[in-house]
Amino acid sequence: MPALRVGGPSRIAYGHGSPPDLSTPELRSRALADLEAGTYSASSTVQARRASIVRLLAPWAVDLFPATPASLKMLGAALKAGHYRSAATTLSQYKVDCERAGQAFDSSLLRVYTDVARSCRRGLGPARQAKPLPLERLGELPGGEEPWTKGGPINPRNAIICGAFWLLREIELSGARAALVSIVPSPPFSAGLSLPASKADQEGQGATRHHGCLCGAGAPQPLCPVHSLWDQMLTLRRRFPQDFAGDVPRDSLPLFPGIDGKPVQKQAMVQTILCAASFLRVPVESPDGSEHITGHSLRPSGAQGLMRLGMDTWAIQLLGRWGSATVQRYVREAAVSAEAAQARRHTLTRSLRDVRADAAATQSREDLRSLAAAEVERGMASFAASFGTDLREQWRRDLADEIGRLQSARAESSSSSSSSVVPVPEKTLEVASIHSKLKHRVLTGPSETLSSQQWVAVCGWRFGRAGCWRDACETDAPCSKCWPTGSNAGP
Repeated sequence: MPALRVGGPSRIAYGHGSPPDLSTPELRSRALADLEAGTYSASSTVQARRASIVRLLAPWAVDLFPATPASLKMLGAALKAGHYRSAATTLSQYKVDCERAGQAFDSSLLRVYTDVARSCRRGLGPARQAKPLPLERLGELPGGEEPWTKGGPINPRNAIICGAFWLLREIELSGARAALVSIVPSPPFSAGLSLPASKADQEGQGATRHHGCLCGAGAPQPLCPVHSLWDQMLTLRRRFPQDFAGDVPRDSLPLFPGIDGKPVQKQAMVQTILCAASFLRVPVESPDGSEHITGHSLRPSGAQGLMRLGMDTWAIQLLGRWGSATVQRYVREAAVSAEAAQARRHTLTRSLRDVRADAAATQSREDLRSLAAAEVERGMASFAASFGTDLREQWRRDLADEIGRLQSARAESSSSSSSSVVPVPEKTLEVASIHSKLKHRVLTGPSETLSSQQWVAVCGWRFGRAGCWRDACETDAPCSKCWPTGSNAGP
């Protein structure tokens, strides 16, 4: 996958490699230049640090190389006098460049380097942190497809919500690809997004992270990361049909593009995050100046919000693709907040009896689909009004496909069943679910030759598990699959 923007992350096609063409001096020079260019990313601050070193040493009229105790002290004095917070990284860059020039730092030069770096750090205070947005309130952001700022992404609320839940920096948000999204459009809904494994993912390996639907049994909510991502994909398909090959988006289509379908620049994405803070009336800077809204603000927004919802720190570390304990700096005070403590207390005090009760109350996957279908159908109108997109037809198609798959599987199971299965006449036995209160027609039921695992209703519900069924009564509503609309066999 080529980079979506200049200097952006790319991924080389899989292969074991082959000998390149190096037959001319031009090709050999190009190969060497490409090797040198790959040492640092195009967005690296190395060139800026090198320019600062040259500028700060110029008044002292000393040679840049080789480094001497005097030149190290002169550079350190200039950095400290200018109150550079990047003094340590600038000194480190100077040391690395000296080593690349062939100069090895001996013990005496290393001692001067260490003393200078310590002096430059003294009294600087803590670094400024990215100020988070309240994750729980992101659903209050205004909807609509129009960007909030010039050059910003379409559907900006979707971008902010997905950026927070997937813990993305502004540059990762602008570089995310629609082709790397996976959505499960049937209950239980879920969505996955393939992302760089870490900030320094030089090999372009990537990592996929998933979220489940947060809407519960009610109508889909704007804050739900799954439905936000789903709505974004439907918007892209409607606005940029030329960038789709069938149902699959092309690799060149950004997940959160501008109105022209092109990747959003870094500064425009930062401005979109600042607009979100303004809509939520979140101050751009904390009273003591230690935090301010930046392009990294969505990472602490998601980390702290998920911590308050009860997610463990190690899980947030995996979700945020941190390879170290840096996650502790992001969660900060959220780790000891009252909300987090209450959520963790509920998790830790669950007994084995509670777990068994939940397991006993869990119905089969087929029954869950039956229960969820009506609720989702009723909630789609509210969801469509919230997002400005009509998703009811999309849901009906997905539901029809799923029902067709279940019916095919049931037909295959019936045709391959053994002769020992004794069908029970449908009018002699009806059962009802103690959970859904729906009445079902029995296809194969209690007999001397069948185990309870083989008891199945016409709709495919395996009702043989103890404690999940009872004899039907007249007040029970009929199952729509056992008595399809228009069927002569209806009750």
